[in-house]
Amino acid sequence: MALRRELLIREDGQGVSILDPLTDRTWVYSVEELASERVDPVLLEGPVSEVLRAQVWARNSRPSAPVFEVEDFDWGVVSELPSEVSVRDPEVWRRLAEQRLAGDWILRVPGFTEWTPDQGDEERLDTELVHAWRVRAEAPLFSDPVVRQVCGAVLGIRLEGPVECNRWRMQAGDGILSHRVGRRYAATFTLGLNRGWTAADGGAIAFGDPSTGVVTDRWLPHAGDLCLFAGGEHSWHWVEAPRRERHTLTGWWTY
Repeated sequence: MALRRELLIREDGQGVSILDPLTDRTWVYSVEELASERVDPVLLEGPVSEVLRAQVWARNSRPSAPVFEVEDFDWGVVSELPSEVSVRDPEVWRRLAEQRLAGDWILRVPGFTEWTPDQGDEERLDTELVHAWRVRAEAPLFSDPVVRQVCGAVLGIRLEGPVECNRWRMQAGDGILSHRVGRRYAATFTLGLNRGWTAADGGAIAFGDPSTGVVTDRWLPHAGDLCLFAGGEHSWHWVEAPRRERHTLTGWWTY
């Protein structure tokens, strides 16, 4: 059995995690399953792997999102943000843009809003990547043209495509395995919806190296706090298991 050469494999003594950077999926197998070669055929070298590589090459050949020239941006437009946005000081947003220019790609906006989306009818997801409750959500706040303009200036890209959004609910022990921002998405926003959240509650968005599991940064889903980050090769992240019920709104500005 020949596994595809780009797969990232990590063993923990009880099982093997196989991360596929071409499909942004993670498979978990026991040592016995791997030894008996009972793995998904998509993980093997052969015609399927060549098709996958061709698809990834085609996706990577698409034009990237238009760049926002921050130096020319008038931060006074912050005064025109919707009333639901609590952070209205232009200097706060300007400094976020400067942090990104200095190399920070995970941008935090504490106390961004007190607005919360409707709960809606949830569906349970238990896949190789996700264990959580999800509902498709409407998030008109993030479709607002001024919110797009300001967040785009902070991230350094123009956020011109439609917005897609989910409200997530995780129970103790749920989580999402490592993945990158999808190819269709220019940038991700996550809004915390949890009062009194603590580090001991877990449930952080963890950023780091998926091949080693080393975490370089964490963001906790405090109520009203916003986390912004753009896509790309650097954007590997996962959601660690919470120890109590966890609620977030996560969405994407698409291409």
